[in-house]
Amino acid sequence: MTIRKIVLLLFFMTSSICAEGQEHMTHIFGKVEDSIHHPIDKAIVSIIIYRSQAGISFNTTNESGRFSFQIPDKYHIDSLAIKVNAINFEKLIKHPVLVNKDNLIQLKSLQKTLPDVVVKGTKPIVQKGDTISYNADTFTKKSDRYLGDIIKNLPGITVDNGGIISYQGKPINNFYIGGDNLLDNRYQIATDNIPSAEIAKVQVIEHNQHVKMLNGIVPSDQAAINVTLKDKGKFHVINNAELEGGIPGKWNGTIHNMVFNDKYKAINELKSNNEGLDYSRETGLSSLGGAPNLARSLSLFNKAIMPNLNNMYKFNKYKSLRINGYYLHDKQSTENESSTAYYLPGNDTVKYNESNKNSMPTDAFNIQLNYNVNSFKTYFDNTFSLSQTCANLGAEILSNGQNILQHNSTKNTSFSNTLQGYLQIHKKHLVNYYSSAQYSNVPQTLSISPGAMQDNLNDSVPYLNTYQFQRTSTFYTNNNISYSHIFGHWILGTNTGLNYQQQYFHSNVQLLQNNHYTTGLAEFSNDLHWQKEQFYLTPQIAFKNDRDQLNISAPINFTHINYFNDSVLTNRDKLNHIFINPLLSWQRKVGKENQFSFTYNFGQQAATLAQIFGGKLLNGYRNYSSYNRPLLIGSSQTFDIGFNFKKMLLAFFANIDLAYSLNENYYLDSQTIERNLTTVTALPINNSSKNISLTCNASKYIYSFNTMVAVNASFAHGTSQQMQNGVLFDVNNNISSYKLNITPTISDWLEVKVSTAYIFNTSSSTAAGFQRQSNSQFNETSSVIIYPVKHLSISFDNQYLQSSQTGQTISSAVLMNSYIQYNFQNPQWRKLQLRLSSNNMADVRYYNIVTTTNNMIATYRYLLQPRMLLLSAHFDL
Repeated sequence: MTIRKIVLLLFFMTSSICAEGQEHMTHIFGKVEDSIHHPIDKAIVSIIIYRSQAGISFNTTNESGRFSFQIPDKYHIDSLAIKVNAINFEKLIKHPVLVNKDNLIQLKSLQKTLPDVVVKGTKPIVQKGDTISYNADTFTKKSDRYLGDIIKNLPGITVDNGGIISYQGKPINNFYIGGDNLLDNRYQIATDNIPSAEIAKVQVIEHNQHVKMLNGIVPSDQAAINVTLKDKGKFHVINNAELEGGIPGKWNGTIHNMVFNDKYKAINELKSNNEGLDYSRETGLSSLGGAPNLARSLSLFNKAIMPNLNNMYKFNKYKSLRINGYYLHDKQSTENESSTAYYLPGNDTVKYNESNKNSMPTDAFNIQLNYNVNSFKTYFDNTFSLSQTCANLGAEILSNGQNILQHNSTKNTSFSNTLQGYLQIHKKHLVNYYSSAQYSNVPQTLSISPGAMQDNLNDSVPYLNTYQFQRTSTFYTNNNISYSHIFGHWILGTNTGLNYQQQYFHSNVQLLQNNHYTTGLAEFSNDLHWQKEQFYLTPQIAFKNDRDQLNISAPINFTHINYFNDSVLTNRDKLNHIFINPLLSWQRKVGKENQFSFTYNFGQQAATLAQIFGGKLLNGYRNYSSYNRPLLIGSSQTFDIGFNFKKMLLAFFANIDLAYSLNENYYLDSQTIERNLTTVTALPINNSSKNISLTCNASKYIYSFNTMVAVNASFAHGTSQQMQNGVLFDVNNNISSYKLNITPTISDWLEVKVSTAYIFNTSSSTAAGFQRQSNSQFNETSSVIIYPVKHLSISFDNQYLQSSQTGQTISSAVLMNSYIQYNFQNPQWRKLQLRLSSNNMADVRYYNIVTTTNNMIATYRYLLQPRMLLLSAHFDL
């Protein structure tokens, strides 16, 4: 058969399938009339799900009172109802619904006289089906500048310091703007930049199913956020800029171009600053670690510039092309001092005193192209991504009186393509195909001067430099196809496919001697070839009705792993193993607004390349590791029970979650800690760890005081086994935390925001010489915003931190900021906002904090940004 004939055959088969999919619709029609059989014109007729009242489609009657709908067969007719509203008539819901027969609906006339009504605007919170809509104007405070500020005020929603949004304690799975996914998981670009004045509604879709053709078929247990803007029918363009400068020699500039329309959406920005503001939220790249519990900008010094482009073109309502990309040039630096003490079993103590001056120039770019078709009949998605990140981390270290220069250079280049789609055949059959491929190449160099660990690496002879080169290249592909059969409320399906991974890891170490000759270290060499194949089959069953949602799956995969190390001939192994990792997930609605959930998961884990290399690898100037773990490394069981409670009319949300995990490990990492050396070696010792945690959240919006109150309490207990300096012992860890956020608007001229957090943790063991450790941290931030006259605001905020260890206060700090801002309302001023701000008013230059981990106590001292006096202008372009 020729290629032309094959193509024609595939075309006719695809056309036939599409044609069949278009035929399977349910026809619902009828007539609306009054009690004396006169037709009612322009009555609103909706097809709804009877129990949840969620709408599916709506229309209006014509002059003859007639209406007609074509409803996809995926909605079972027994679950549907017809809802009719008409002016001067009583609302009526008809159930059951007749199919292919005339639904005759008679409405009763409303005769009573309505009392006087005072219009107070739309309801603050409304729920329709699985969608909760928050009216943005209700929850926006005068001081809120961006979308993210509004979201923090919404009951039931929390935002962490990294900008990650959670609903009822669980992270969201998608973020939409006007129903479109413009940003993927980098939605902080929207929350940090869209002005609060442009937001009409923030919606939570409780059981979000991103694939439209799977709505009502394949259940989801995660929520999504959708944001709607004001004047959404217009070609909504937002062009603005913010320019800031001040002493000592600081600047910050941002230019935005944002467009929101049914056909085109964009958030494009150009940013540059030297105020310590990194762009990790926009790029997802990590930066130099900052002081914990503080805004990263306080302890980060930098010079950065970043263009960031995000554009979506809509060919029609269901087809789109999305282009996301950025380029980042950033030079970061930090300074800190630390004192670390290990209280080892046997009454042995090892201490390190260090000071670090770190710098990291970074150049990175990423481009991603996505083509998506997402309709009620078709789903197709293809994403191509290309990225490169070059980072050069340098450190000037003073360790126990010795000066050390350490430099680590990394270049990560990768590209990938992912294709997936769904086909629905005869309404009862669902086919999903998925294919992804990725390649990455990561060379790294590590240079240490003077030569590191001379006692261990160079026979106790001093030398000039330690140089390590390593490279990891990876090719990975995953291809599968799944089939599901739909009948009633049940879905039976299976997923089958193949994973293939090929990796190569190379490393070697060279020592530059005082005579400028180089010598190699054979025990620090790796030439590891890794190959992994997985053939998998995943039978699964799902059930969904108006109250229950059940998912059961039992992934079965046959895994073959083969690796060998040319540099360490004993470092080789094979694995042929069948893994069965069952998962059970159940959610049940309790009443109209509450939900109970239960999840159980069992899994066995296989090792990765990073866990099995046999040659030693330098991790720093006093650390090296050697991992030769078994290929079957352990198993785990997790249980999770949760209950979500909400009262929409009271704007009250609460949830409680209890989680337990049991891990069985077939190896143990043994640490050897000495004054100038720390080594980690994997040993074939079976051990286990257990963790149990309880988390409670509650939030309420008090309308009469325009106040949001949120509380959180969590408790965690864990047990594990450790080996240090040849001694095996158990460790018990306990962590408890309490948080309170309250944002009262006391009057039109006064706002107050208060946030407090207290964390207490302990670690203990029965091992001889193990010292019980306890550590507590208290963090309080508050701000007062005053509006003395119209358009003028004055803000004072402070942050108080305290760190204690075994009942003694180790450190405390008070950081204060303030600003005065005036908004020019005359149109000729282009919505100009002038702000004069003072950051770190008390000029606190150092921040101290103590942390404990098991039998280790560490005290850190961070250099902070100096006092800044800044003048900024924010205006429309």
